[in-house]
Amino acid sequence: MSEKQLYLLDIGIPSIKKYVFATNRLKSIRGASALLADLNQEEFIMGILNDNKHLSDIKCFSAGGGAAQFIVTGTAEDVDNSMDALSKKIAQKTGNGLKMIYGKALYSQDKYQLARKLAFYESNHKRDENPILPTTILHTGFARECDDCSNMINKENTSNETYLLCNVCQKKIKFNDDARKGLWFQFSDFLKEKDVIIDQSKDFQDIGKHCRARKNYTAVVYADGNSMGKIIQKIHTPEDFKFFSDTVEKAIKESCFEALYETSTKLYQPSLPSSFPGEILLLGGDDLIVYLTAEMAFPFALDVARRFNEKTIEAFDCQKGSFFKEITNGKGLTISLGIAYGKVNTPISLMLNQAESLLTSAKTSGSKDQPNLFYAPTFIDFHISTNFNQIDISQCRKNYLHLAPNMRLYQKPYALEDAQTLYDHAKKLAREIPGTRLKRLGASPTMGKVNGTLETLKLYTSTPKGKQRQLIWDAFSDFRCIENMPWKSEDEHCQSTMIIDLVELAGFIGN
Repeated sequence: MSEKQLYLLDIGIPSIKKYVFATNRLKSIRGASALLADLNQEEFIMGILNDNKHLSDIKCFSAGGGAAQFIVTGTAEDVDNSMDALSKKIAQKTGNGLKMIYGKALYSQDKYQLARKLAFYESNHKRDENPILPTTILHTGFARECDDCSNMINKENTSNETYLLCNVCQKKIKFNDDARKGLWFQFSDFLKEKDVIIDQSKDFQDIGKHCRARKNYTAVVYADGNSMGKIIQKIHTPEDFKFFSDTVEKAIKESCFEALYETSTKLYQPSLPSSFPGEILLLGGDDLIVYLTAEMAFPFALDVARRFNEKTIEAFDCQKGSFFKEITNGKGLTISLGIAYGKVNTPISLMLNQAESLLTSAKTSGSKDQPNLFYAPTFIDFHISTNFNQIDISQCRKNYLHLAPNMRLYQKPYALEDAQTLYDHAKKLAREIPGTRLKRLGASPTMGKVNGTLETLKLYTSTPKGKQRQLIWDAFSDFRCIENMPWKSEDEHCQSTMIIDLVELAGFIGN
């Protein structure tokens, strides 16, 4: 029998977004998100490890966002047995909807960084060798399929709604019904501290009906941390890793709750609707996915990005040794965001894929504007889908928003400061400029370089002198579209305009 040694464990749950968003029903998504968070908590994993009496010195460095890191003393066989038990428990609780992978490496205090890399490499190796599908995809014309995810049915849901569900979806629904857990209950407790008592929305349609600016339009906001992996690679001690993990987890949750509260109470005055006009679908690590009314999406994104950065700066300022303050030059951590707008009956999977694509675009722009290796500024990208055939963002922009390869009818994505400026101008224009004139202004660049310029100038000069004309001038001026109105020269070979971006946002300004 092998001797007892100290091991570092890197535990992961792949394909969590496929598991959570395998259905378009909000109730199932809530249950999946809550169940995932419950299985990824320190207490749950610690309980499984403590069941093995041969293990000792168990300590958690991080747990959340579909990943966890522990150290434990025991033989290699005992560690593997405990990990197998944990994997079976997760599979059992999710109806085989989720599988766990892990890596282990010998650990010593002075070789934490090496141990983490080895454990992470082994974990990734297992994932690459055995690609994990969250469910078994079977289709046949001779059997009824699950009403939620189109897999083979196993059980019938006997609630007030009649649904035939597979085992995976049954587990999600049951957890949502039985446990007072999940992000809503945490957010609801936060609202009660603000003297706000409000019901949870029943479904996506219930959220969409609260959109006053554009009836039944909603949005998915997808946020993710910038340069997180690069910073983690530089961490040399488990204490710093735990501090970093806890800081990110706390900052993203607090920022999300506060931004949702502030945005909703400002937009829906004098009082909130009967049910909350949004839902936190996924929150863990540095990942955040929120579904909300279209008019809330952009101001929420601006607020949550700003709050997250401020909270991490404050946390790093208070840290002993100031490792993270030095590595980020005192600028803290940032997130980038993708916002996918669509009608309330747009499949959530489609909106999520678009939001993820927009997030990638935003992060790419941020990486090009990096002042140093470990800090990238916040960028925000957004897109409005009015038809279901607008699936691929890049292809849609290429087909409809490029007059030529070197002439773009958009300036997205925007840095945080520019995004705030764009939103401020959109609010002013929406409230002061007649809707018909604003729509004509937004359509003018689509006429081509010459005709678009003439139409813009015609609309500008026909606008009454005074406040209205000045608002249009200020908007063009802030985005350097004055000299060759409405175009901005990106370089000697490329031109763009922000009018369409501006008018799109103006269409989602609440009353």
